[in-house]
Amino acid sequence: MAQQARTKTRRARGIPLFDRLQHETPFSHAVAALLRRAGLIALAGAVTSLFLTPVATLLATLANPPGSRTLSVGLGSDQLMLFLLAGLLFVMGHVMVLATSMNEDYERFV
Repeated sequence: MAQQARTKTRRARGIPLFDRLQHETPFSHAVAALLRRAGLIALAGAVTSLFLTPVATLLATLANPPGSRTLSVGLGSDQLMLFLLAGLLFVMGHVMVLATSMNEDYERFV
């Protein structure tokens, strides 16, 4: 019973970025900051996955005798897509900063 109440509360709160876009003005510095933060998180995930794969393969084969240990380094489409997503989100955040300043300028005229 308590678990259902917590789940409903989480759903009601929503994701901060989309919640702000739905209930507040979409052109705000808070939305731009959330978009940039999402881009940085995606970038951190891509960089982390690049470094964790070789470390994981090295640790998995560390018990093998010398000469049969493995170090796997690779760049896959999942890392490339994360880099693309990170760049896109960061650029969208910058565009939102510019749009917010333009919107504030237009509101001064009206």
